[in-house]
Amino acid sequence: MIIPPPKDGYAHTRAESEKLTALAGKSVFIKFADGAVAAGFLHIDTAATFANCPNYDNKRIIGYYLETPTHRIHFKKSHVKRIEER
Repeated sequence: MIIPPPKDGYAHTRAESEKLTALAGKSVFIKFADGAVAAGFLHIDTAATFANCPNYDNKRIIGYYLETPTHRIHFKKSHVKRIEER
């Protein structure tokens, strides 16, 4: 049986966090579990965005990334200790 992707276009996986997905596209401040902090725009990470190759899978959520003025920080939901919208 083939299951169509959800209306938002993503295949939801265990790597997804409802809270992080709700904040996708917004400016956020994150405190990571290791004590590091970062601010920027939160995005959903797929294999295509991670590898910067549009031919890869762009539907399955594999994590998240934070777009800052100088870096793109890829991380998993378990790496986040606290997140707040700016």
